This record gives sequence, structure tokens and C-alpha cells, in this order.
Amino acid sequence: MKKFILDTNIIINDPALLKQWSPKCQVYLPSFVLREVNNFAKKNKQNAVVAEELHKLIEDDLARGFIRFAYIDPKQFKRPTPGLFRENRITTNDYLLAQFTYEFSLMKEGKDVTMVTDDVALYNYAKSIGLRALNLREYHSEMARYKSVSLAQAGERAAYGARWILRAMGPLAAGALLAVCAGFFINYFGLINTILGAGAMVALLAVLSIFLLGIRARWRLSYALLQVFLGLFVLYQGLGTALDLSAPSLLITLLAGIFLLMTGLDNLGKRARGTVAERLRAFIFKD
Repeated sequence: MKKFILDTNIIINDPALLKQWSPKCQVYLPSFVLREVNNFAKKNKQNAVVAEELHKLIEDDLARGFIRFAYIDPKQFKRPTPGLFRENRITTNDYLLAQFTYEFSLMKEGKDVTMVTDDVALYNYAKSIGLRALNLREYHSEMARYKSVSLAQAGERAAYGARWILRAMGPLAAGALLAVCAGFFINYFGLINTILGAGAMVALLAVLSIFLLGIRARWRLSYALLQVFLGLFVLYQGLGTALDLSAPSLLITLLAGIFLLMTGLDNLGKRARGTVAERLRAFIFKD
């Protein structure tokens, strides 16, 4: 997942950025951003209006988990060398933001951590110490590569997420009921075997296959849920026996269960957009 650390001037220059969200990106704001927004608001009434909107957007994004605060403690970084601020024309907050991005990049081994600022001096300083940095125009170009939606759309998807799950439970419950009834008849009454003779199991498998194909064609979300539950069931069956990892059949059973479970989670995340399932898929499957 791409991680962007935004300087305060980015959200001041383009507040609309806080209204966009992508499951493939994580946005961080420095902890001093609220103080800088308040200082910006004190300059004139027009700035105060913009600052008020920014506060609302930030609170909304934090509540939804679309952005995170990057807590920056000055004590955790080494003291700057004499003349650093004057030579690079940066402020204390600029230095702290660059140092935080540097440390964060080391934690993530430099992968997908980018600082975004419209401050030319800070931009150049970040580049000089080996950080990945973008200005506002470059950030827009970068974000255009990802599928982002407005917060309103994301909220609507989340609201409908529960309804999608409930609607998917109908075909899923029907499939489970058919499987249970079939097993019940075969194991206890022999009804299917009596009616169809030796081809009972073949006929049953054919019926179940056609039923699953129908679910996949019409209700993809139900199909994904069914994959998840079948994967859990297969794992339960495998782990419910005596664990003999030297037995190839048991290893194949466990592998099949894991495969079904992961495939189901992948498909579920693709279908249940705007829900926890989509964010879980983005966390597990890096694409």
C-alpha cells in the first residue's frame, strides 16, 4: 500500500484532496497540522472559513479511518547541524517532517513512503537527503493512477455493505441447506441411492456443481462467502483429526482449505466495496 505524508500546505492549497479515498493508499498528516491550520486561520476571515472546513474534513477522515495522524515528537530526532535551517531555508516543522519521513521510510525499508509538499525549499531538502518527495501537481498525477472515490461515495458503499451481505446470505443459505439435506439423505435414509441407484453420488455432485455455477453467475458475493465458509469447513475437518503432518492426504486437505479461504477472501474484497472486507483484501493482497 502506498503511504503519503502530506505537508500542511498541501491540504490548505487543495482541501478537496481530503474528500478523496483509495483503498490502495494510506494518507498521514503530521501531528502539528492542526496548529498550523489554526495559525493560517488567524491571518484573515477568508482563511478562517477555509480552516473551519479543513477541521471538519480532517475529523471526518479520522473517524472513517481514511487518514492517520503521524505523531512527531521533536525529542526523538537528532539535533540539526548549525546553519541547517539557514542554508536550506526550512523551518523547524519542515525539518521535523523530513526527519519523520526519513525514519518512517527506514521502518518500511524505503518502500512506498512519499512526502508531499508544495514548499520548494522543503521539497529540495527532502530530495537532498534521499527521500521520495512530490509536489502538489506530481501528487495529483500519482493519485490519478489509483482508483479513488469521493468520501460521499465511500460512505454510501459502506452503508450498503451490510445490505449486500444480507442479500448474499439468501443463495448461500440455500446452497448450505441443499448440501446438508443431501448429506442427511445419503448417510441416514439412503433416499437418493434408492431412487438413482449406483449413480446417486455422481448425480448429486452434478446437481451441486450446476447449483454453484448458477450462484457464481448471478450472485458473485454469495459465491465468495461460500468459498470462505467451505475453506473454514475443510480446515476444521483437517484439524479435527489427529495431526499427522507426514500424511500427504492431511497436508493436501489443509492446503485445499487455505486455498479456498484465501480465494474467497480475495473475491469477497473485490465485491464488497467500501466495507471492511475490501480493506482486509487490500491489506492481504498487494496488487
